Amino acid sequence: MRVFLFLVVVAFATAFFTKPGQGLHQGVATELIKEGKVGTVDASTRATAFGDFFFVTKSETWLNDKRMIQCWGAFTRFLCFGPPEADKAATGQA
Repeated sequence: MRVFLFLVVVAFATAFFTKPGQGLHQGVATELIKEGKVGTVDASTRATAFGDFFFVTKSETWLNDKRMIQCWGAFTRFLCFGPPEADKAATGQA
């Protein structure tokens, strides 16, 4: 049981110290936009929001009240989603 608790503590400590910061989130969003995977968004007209949730981080990029990209980061890795319409089309939802 002590070994399990030790591993849990180590996992949480690793997650806390390796979570990506706001600069990395902005870099990932910028690269996805440059590659055309999200859509074209002018850097001067987009708005970004960043949230830090102890072990993970979240960023969103908005254009005219429409979410263009949402990224979650943990352990220096990212999971990004495009606009809600693109997410529905990818999963086959109406």
